[in-house]
Amino acid sequence: MTGSELLTYVKQVFKRADKDTELYEAMTDTIRDIKQSIFVDDDATVSADLVSSLSEGDFKIDVPSDFQNLAVDNVLVRETSGDDTYRPLIKKDKNWYDNYYHSVYSSTVANRNTGVPAHFVFFGNQIYVGPAVDKTTYEFKINYTTNQSSEITSSTSPVPFSEEYREVLRYGVLQRIFELLENFPEAERWEIKYLQGRSKIEDNYMKDSDVSSCIEYNSV
Repeated sequence: MTGSELLTYVKQVFKRADKDTELYEAMTDTIRDIKQSIFVDDDATVSADLVSSLSEGDFKIDVPSDFQNLAVDNVLVRETSGDDTYRPLIKKDKNWYDNYYHSVYSSTVANRNTGVPAHFVFFGNQIYVGPAVDKTTYEFKINYTTNQSSEITSSTSPVPFSEEYREVLRYGVLQRIFELLENFPEAERWEIKYLQGRSKIEDNYMKDSDVSSCIEYNSV
């Protein structure tokens, strides 16, 4: 469906002719909400090296500015002077990391235990690696989804999710437009339908992306 076709479909229920701009904005917000809840291949990319400069004892790595979610639940690393391939780090939770690598929090870099990175945790929009790096020649990369969703307009073609899930999109748009109009009973009615529909989308995408075998990373 194009943006104009989806607008016509929404207006089968929402009859007003003076809120087209707001309806397109609601479409954009609905699609962004769905994308934040699932992994979408079209929005996936591989980062460049995440650190432009690295010092011995560093352990925090910033994610790209357009980062939304990890597309693959790992961080890849290689030591550029010796490795020609990347290997995945092992993911841990923040509590484990803080207990095991507590020395990284020393304000004196010389007191931090350093070594070859083996683990990572994602926290506060940063990647913490452990142990703190012992060299300046490591490269880190991630597979991630971006937050760069285009604004929906009348000429958008196709509108994401509109071929299979146009009804769910309509529910989400109606929820948002009625919230804007402060018609909260109607907004709540459509929100229930939207959340149920979004849950089905999430389930379907989880089934499609389920992988039972391990993935070997030879290069990025």
